[in-house]
Amino acid sequence: MSRWIILGIALLAAPAALAQGKPAVTEGGDKARSQGQSQGQSQAPAPAPAGGLPLQRGFYVSAETACGRASNATLLLLRRNGIGGARDFCEFRTVTAAGPDRYSVTQACRELGRGGEDEAETVIYEVTSRTSFRRTSPDGQVRAARFCPQRSLPAAWRDNDIRELVR
Repeated sequence: MSRWIILGIALLAAPAALAQGKPAVTEGGDKARSQGQSQGQSQAPAPAPAGGLPLQRGFYVSAETACGRASNATLLLLRRNGIGGARDFCEFRTVTAAGPDRYSVTQACRELGRGGEDEAETVIYEVTSRTSFRRTSPDGQVRAARFCPQRSLPAAWRDNDIRELVR
């Protein structure tokens, strides 16, 4: 499978700092935090990978799907900068704690392979463990997913090199 197809299968990322009331991760997260410190704020910067959700990066499948039966319709890839599937990708713009294990994520989504504007939306992620989540869209649609080790996926995804996407 080509690298371009892998780019079309995208997903989410990780820090527990948000649950401790640390500032939201935004585009340029470390830079923004260091500028805040230079303005006299005493809060130590927390390590916050892009994405800002306390989830393991990699492949996720719909909760009701066995890892070995994943398909384009059920598979997501949580990347360092967003999440997506075979047809779309949502880049995380901000991640803000919204309660215990809940995060409000502002994201810019686009259909892959089509031109046009990104569509901004805010979704709620409920992190049920480091390897599972429930995402609620603005229209009320809920999608639950869980992490699958890459080696447990069907052959079409098993050998793809996703290291640069999830680093």
